Amino acid sequence: HTGDYCCDNQDQWHDLYAECAPCQRPILNCVGNHDTFAGPQWVKMPKAEAWKRLFTHTENWDASFLDCPDSMSYYRDFPDSNLRLIVLDQYFDLELQQKWLWERLQDAQQKGYWVMTAMHEPTAEIVDSPDVTFRTLTAFSPLRETAFEPVLREFIRQGGHFICNFCGHEHH
Repeated sequence: HTGDYCCDNQDQWHDLYAECAPCQRPILNCVGNHDTFAGPQWVKMPKAEAWKRLFTHTENWDASFLDCPDSMSYYRDFPDSNLRLIVLDQYFDLELQQKWLWERLQDAQQKGYWVMTAMHEPTAEIVDSPDVTFRTLTAFSPLRETAFEPVLREFIRQGGHFICNFCGHEHH
């Protein structure tokens, strides 16, 4: 789940993990911009407020979190598939995550793993848009490079196997 677990903001949050029947497979969360604000004025809240809404039910995720308070960045390996999923937080601890991401990528390369990342906001424009009816008609402003783009670019340049980046954000 690539973010915006909260509807418009943290005031419109429901603990679906507690309110719904448990899933047979875990739903792995990623923090989105709507998850970081509260109130109709969209006041940015402390990181702990987003964490306690999205990351208090991680016991069956089999994930390894970045070692910092209220971490919303983690990875999960799928060794039978030689695959590593790295989930990144675009709103807090960016510099700390860049170093951590590089170390996770180097470790994945040493293990022969292919890597997928997930973050909330897109990192690039779609250059070959499929001719489908469910694409948006909304014209968006150009995307900015994320804090993680240089790290991922260097990983690929050094021969790392990168599959894709999953993102959300465009919910319309």
